Amino acid sequence: MNKKLLVVEDNLTITTSIINFFEKNKKCIEVIKAPNEIQETLELIKITHPFFLIIDLDTSNIKGIKILNMIDNDIDCKINIIIFSGKKKLINHLNLMKYKKVVKILIKPFNISLIYNVIENTKLENDDCIDYTIDNILHKFNFNFSSKFYRYLQLVIKKSLYKPFILKDLYKEIATEENIPVNQIKWGIEKLILSMNRYTQKNVMSQYFFHNSSPSPKNFINEISNIVKKYLLNRSHFNQL
Repeated sequence: MNKKLLVVEDNLTITTSIINFFEKNKKCIEVIKAPNEIQETLELIKITHPFFLIIDLDTSNIKGIKILNMIDNDIDCKINIIIFSGKKKLINHLNLMKYKKVVKILIKPFNISLIYNVIENTKLENDDCIDYTIDNILHKFNFNFSSKFYRYLQLVIKKSLYKPFILKDLYKEIATEENIPVNQIKWGIEKLILSMNRYTQKNVMSQYFFHNSSPSPKNFINEISNIVKKYLLNRSHFNQL
């Protein structure tokens, strides 16, 4: 599945250049041009779940800074933002340290290949960090880490960080990607967590599950997902100090 890049830019030449670059170089990035209204752009983000958003702060019709503020203040919006501008004075006066989701600032004119480089580097950093965080938390419990279903459990938790928590839909997505029956995913993870509940020390379980020492797969995955989100959010804040 291609990663999506949403472009907030009212200059058609720049938008076309970005689209042509990714198509010509066969990069697995789907470029989508944002509508000319803020609310429509926000709705499109919710529908398409873009991996990256690139915003021209000079954009007059969409008001780049306003939409940047609205998106960055939405803690449920999982997105990486690149901002660019031809006005160095504007960039210098903007307090970019407060924007948690901004990963890169570009000054016009710039080579569009830089956008791709930023996307690739951020993907590697984020994936490595998330995989390590999930695995580190799960190792506090007594799992059969050699089981193939442990990897599926990791995938479910990782996918739940970016999408609404509907467990059956997450199972279906993994089953499609792995080309195996969805019931096999569901049954394997349920058996894995049942065994974990049985063999993990009670004092460990009570640290994470206050009201239920033997959580269901749904409760376990949801709670671990929330723990990972909080950890990554705190890590993001710390890295910007």
